[in-house]
Amino acid sequence: MSKLYQWFWGDGIYYIFYILISIAVIYFVQLVLSAPVREKYGQWKYKYRLRKMRIESTVKETDITHNGAFLNHIQMLINATKNEKSEQDVGSFFITTMLLLVVTSVMTFIAFKDIVLAITLGVLIATIPYLFLQIKLRKIRSAMSGEFRELVQIIMQQYSANQHDMYYALKETQRIVVEPTLRKIITKLVNDLQTARNNEELRNTISVFVFTVGNSWAKRLGSIILKAYTDKENVLKTLMVLTRQIEDTEEMLEEEKSGILDTVHTGYLTIPILIASVALGYFVSGAQDWFNLQFNNRYTLLLFTLGSIGTVFSVIISLILKSPKNDL
Repeated sequence: MSKLYQWFWGDGIYYIFYILISIAVIYFVQLVLSAPVREKYGQWKYKYRLRKMRIESTVKETDITHNGAFLNHIQMLINATKNEKSEQDVGSFFITTMLLLVVTSVMTFIAFKDIVLAITLGVLIATIPYLFLQIKLRKIRSAMSGEFRELVQIIMQQYSANQHDMYYALKETQRIVVEPTLRKIITKLVNDLQTARNNEELRNTISVFVFTVGNSWAKRLGSIILKAYTDKENVLKTLMVLTRQIEDTEEMLEEEKSGILDTVHTGYLTIPILIASVALGYFVSGAQDWFNLQFNNRYTLLLFTLGSIGTVFSVIISLILKSPKNDL
């Protein structure tokens, strides 16, 4: 009993202190992650219903879709976030992912001797390249979101001024657009349309454009471009209708952005909380004791690792949710 008493007032109190701090950090991170995910899921369901109602009430348009297979999704994601296409991009992505999976799993197993934990952490870390591509894509979509109405208006004006020739309308739009991200996307679209050798490549080019912008307006604009480009249809009235519908939704989207901003800031709070908890432990226990307790003990190292990974994913999700798309 006396040994237990001595251990408690010697090392035990520090272990308990670190366990309580780590549990508090992990619990807070779980709260931060669950709220935005539930909120985003509700928004997706609501937007899906609105899109379905709108499509049923308008003229049927040419459907532009891409294969939902994971491999094709990765290819689309890489094409949307890189300036130049390369056949090695997908292979490099999977090699990087597998290296992270294997290295993290092996290091975790060596440290904790737990195969389930090693595989779990390995899978989590292996998703980081994919999440960073998603963050890059969201930044592009965010930049496009505020300029998309202006883009449609410019295309409409140039389409009318160039005798209803969609290709020359897009070339003139490329010359007029000033915003760097928007200009880069339009330039890529025009170049790919110019080098497309058949209808399949043409559809793939427009599909990449639709995926890059990532909203229902882009899908409709892509369908309009395809109609005008391949079937030589007069789509001026359709462009005018699309412009009006985008204008009608902008006020609602501003309210949505202000609501999501609080959630994003909460996600960022996990960084100072984790740093503060580590600093508090350092000042309470002293430098030497803190290092031994934090990194030379299996359980405190595990809690610290889980807290750090949770913080990283909390920040990544906040970056992904930072700006909603200009979409309904």
